[in-house]
Amino acid sequence: MQAFLAELGPGALVLGGRCYERESVPYNALEGVMEGLIARLRDDPDSVDAALSQAVTTLTRLFPALGAVPGILPARNRSGPIAIDPWEVRRAAAAGLRALLHRVARGLPVVIALDDLHWADADSAELLRELFRPGSFGSLQLILSFRPEGRTGSPCVRALLDADLGLEPHAIDLAPLPPDACAALATLSLGRDDPEAARRVAAESLGNPFFVQELGRHLLEAGPLAPRLSLDDVVRARVARVPESARRLVELVALSGGALPASVAFRAVGAADAYASLSVLRSGSLVRSLGEDGALLVTFHDRVREAIVAGLAPSDACAAHARLALAWEAERDPEPEVLYTHHLAAGSSERAAHYVALAARRASEALAFDNAARLYRRALELGRHDPDARRGLHRELALALAGAGRGRESAEAWLSAATGAAADERVDCER
Repeated sequence: MQAFLAELGPGALVLGGRCYERESVPYNALEGVMEGLIARLRDDPDSVDAALSQAVTTLTRLFPALGAVPGILPARNRSGPIAIDPWEVRRAAAAGLRALLHRVARGLPVVIALDDLHWADADSAELLRELFRPGSFGSLQLILSFRPEGRTGSPCVRALLDADLGLEPHAIDLAPLPPDACAALATLSLGRDDPEAARRVAAESLGNPFFVQELGRHLLEAGPLAPRLSLDDVVRARVARVPESARRLVELVALSGGALPASVAFRAVGAADAYASLSVLRSGSLVRSLGEDGALLVTFHDRVREAIVAGLAPSDACAAHARLALAWEAERDPEPEVLYTHHLAAGSSERAAHYVALAARRASEALAFDNAARLYRRALELGRHDPDARRGLHRELALALAGAGRGRESAEAWLSAATGAAADERVDCER
């Protein structure tokens, strides 16, 4: 996928994004795309005029960062009539995104490439389906990568595969590497011509190129391969060889499940030599930095993250989540869904209930109704709410479900909100 995008060169506008398992923002599949568009607008301020500002008004509601671009007025600062129908608002947001793509592309074909789509939210699919309506755009190409289980387990993947996007689909299934290719890659990883070791690595890798590289690295650093050595064993053995402060840092990055700001990671690890620990992890291909200033940390590969998380004792994972929650709370305007996730994993269900309700309201404001409904339900499950607060959450859940087009479930939530309410409120909910 990266090789194909590199071949396009300057002859196309390429916008990419990656999804993470624990993403806290609505429309997470399009976050990277919007970051790319916003960066181009900042580099070319003359492209922002009154017509574009008017066209993207509703889009700023879904992506508030767009409202910080000079010349674009956020939706909350606009006067005039406001669309009430959430579907109409989301269609207007998609139209604004099309206008933005037209302006930035300046006649070039547009390619949107989304990686790890199996972790995207269902609201992303709705916006993409509206964006890719047949005949709605000129030259537009969509590239999606996802794990095979995403075809059935991911609402976003299912919705996009089932949708008529007006595009001619071309599927590429990545099969395991053949043994001779694995052996050749193993020789490169080993840095020497050792046919026997290369054959062993190729056989143990099961055709996974990342496993080939990790096994080759293990041979160089730790000696001969043990029988039935798994990829998780290899990764955890490498983590065990780094200093303790570096080990604690990579565990925090792995547990975050997404891109973790370095400031949060260093505050959570509490080590004076955090920068030195980060250098050790980078050189060991356990952690890498994202962004121009390297301010975001992720595990080097998602299989590294999964291996580290699977190897943590429950008590250690719980304590690490508690440190992450406290470190995030010290940040300016932290994402409430991130705080909910870490407080819940740390065993603090009441704090988790507080933050998940905030996250649900933020998702509703961004018209991410599927995400909002999921979060409202978690708030109802987790917290010890008084009757008035519980009815209020049911009302908000009902509105989110209606916005998501799930009428029967919305009706059930309205009836739950009516239970125990005063007469006028009960009649309103039943109506």
